[in-house]
Amino acid sequence: MDIVTVAGGRALNTIKKIFNIDELFLPQATHPVAEYRATPPKRGINIMKLKANLHLHSGEDRQDVLEYSIYQAIDRARALGFEVLAWTPHNDVLCEKKHIEYAAQKNILLLPGVEKKVCGREVLIINADKEAEKIKNFSDLKKYKEKKGDNVLLIAPHPFFPALSALRKKLLENLRLFEVLEKSWFYLPDIDFNEKTAKIAKENILPFIATSDTHDLQDLNNSYCVIEAEKNIPSVLAAVRTGQFENFSRPTTWPTIFRFFYKIVFHPKVLWVKFLRKIGK
Repeated sequence: MDIVTVAGGRALNTIKKIFNIDELFLPQATHPVAEYRATPPKRGINIMKLKANLHLHSGEDRQDVLEYSIYQAIDRARALGFEVLAWTPHNDVLCEKKHIEYAAQKNILLLPGVEKKVCGREVLIINADKEAEKIKNFSDLKKYKEKKGDNVLLIAPHPFFPALSALRKKLLENLRLFEVLEKSWFYLPDIDFNEKTAKIAKENILPFIATSDTHDLQDLNNSYCVIEAEKNIPSVLAAVRTGQFENFSRPTTWPTIFRFFYKIVFHPKVLWVKFLRKIGK
């Protein structure tokens, strides 16, 4: 056993103790099939293969301190060949007509979205409107989904990752609400918190979609999907809901993980800006 494997194992045990996440490794129970199941969309004549990322953050986000704007993210996505993006700031729906039009100029379909805290746990709402900002609990989420129907898509992001905001058991308790589960980019060859999510997706016939959960444009192309749909919001949502996409994802590396945490969490500038926000300046 080499030193990297030993260090990785010790790191995993430390993470489990810090975040009290032994529940992640419990035997898997049987869970109900998702409630919101759409009829597969009719195959139109304009079906395309669309490179897509449905989990994107940017510097406008009030929770994170990121160095790039949504416009810069769109530019970078265009250079990488993306044609569909969902902009998902934390707790705020920030997408406006000007952003959609700018993306369209770059041949990108931009979907408004939000990564909303629901009972302290994160949920992705794709094609969200400002009304989604009022959601506080899973009862509110259910009512919102019932009202919006297939016009919105609910994704469970990184549900079993070692973060206090991860859904974990809340996913199992509310599985009927979720239409798609996320395959996060943040995994290593020997440490992959996506495995339990993949098992639940398979057992419940739920799509399992790759995203880059972008907080750094260096990671935008690490994990994405190619959707078979017409290039409009209803067709894209229907295709994702019915699993008409192919994932492209590869394990990350320890240097990338260290770079991510330093740049996004522990960089002095990030800590200073978050401190100023906390004291109201």
